Amino acid sequence: MMCAVALAVISGDAAYAQLEPDAPSSGQSSSEQNPDENNPSPTTDEAWQLYDRAFAQLMAGKAVAARQLLQEISGRFPDHPAAAQAARRVLEVDTHSDLPSRVRPERPTEQDGAVSDRSDESESIFRGSEPTSLQARAEFVFNMTGHGVLLGYGVREMLAGDGDRSLAAALMIGGGTSLGASLYFSRGGITQGQSQLYNSALYWGLWNSLLINDGPPESADEAGRTVAAQLGGLGVGALLSSSWTPSSGAVALANTGGLWATVVMLLFHGIADTEPEIETIVLAGDAGLLLGGLISRKYPMSRGRTLLIDTGGVLGILAGSLIVVAAETDGSAGSVFLLGGTVTGLGLAVAGTRNWDAPGPVANVRLGVSPMGARGWGATAAFEL
Repeated sequence: MMCAVALAVISGDAAYAQLEPDAPSSGQSSSEQNPDENNPSPTTDEAWQLYDRAFAQLMAGKAVAARQLLQEISGRFPDHPAAAQAARRVLEVDTHSDLPSRVRPERPTEQDGAVSDRSDESESIFRGSEPTSLQARAEFVFNMTGHGVLLGYGVREMLAGDGDRSLAAALMIGGGTSLGASLYFSRGGITQGQSQLYNSALYWGLWNSLLINDGPPESADEAGRTVAAQLGGLGVGALLSSSWTPSSGAVALANTGGLWATVVMLLFHGIADTEPEIETIVLAGDAGLLLGGLISRKYPMSRGRTLLIDTGGVLGILAGSLIVVAAETDGSAGSVFLLGGTVTGLGLAVAGTRNWDAPGPVANVRLGVSPMGARGWGATAAFEL
């Protein structure tokens, strides 16, 4: 709902309390009695009308259409006050991952500036339509360079290299190659979700190498299998990036599922008072990863909410630990308390953050000043509720 408050600032000897013009006198022209025809107010000005339309599109989840309308304001009315507001809105859409409307735009693909009328689902942050950003590219390059260093070390072990020089050379070549490759392949832009997907894929490839080698690598052959598992994870990430195009929240939820499935399996081993086995631990993590990815398709959420859920799980483990210490118990009984605290913490976090991604109220206030002929100047404040 649009509400408006207007105040008249009076100059000269005459004072007027009302905003509506009086009936024209014989000595006044029609242009003098209707100054708004030449000086439109913020509620009738075309630039502000475009801004209102863009804001409504943004709040409705149609971020592509909103962004193009905002850019139209900057292009057509560069010196208008609305252009500054529009530029700020575009910056918010491009750089923030948690907008009040919980939406972010795709990179515009329409020709000749045509406004897209695609459904909200295709433009939601949760449907993998995040925009590319320099921040995402920087994170991608940083993470890939780190993984390149690990791969360089693995290749050295695979080739049975020895000595400090070979180690330094392997690390430099691995890191430098990954740096150059990541810069090259991300030159067309990369989204936050894609950046996190590639990073996670390499880590989960390394994780599954524990299953392949039945533990950390201890020989040249095992080092080679570890390198192959990492590269295999990277390939899976590339495949998912092109077919799924996940959002950052979807990737984070999949990682959360894998993490806590691993923790729960370890606690089950504790309850059973058995030695944890690499196979069951790794497979539990993989199952949790897959489950988290599937849940993200049905119940999408933001990355911020997944972090809060992780926090709930950590606090749950700590609460269980306090009970274990207070009860002076250990072994199976202690694992029961830890498992109960973990599950309770995760459940409370999921329930407590159920409205975390819901759209919130946004203050949209505009001020404008327009001349009122002989009366002086009029100030108008407009805001949306």
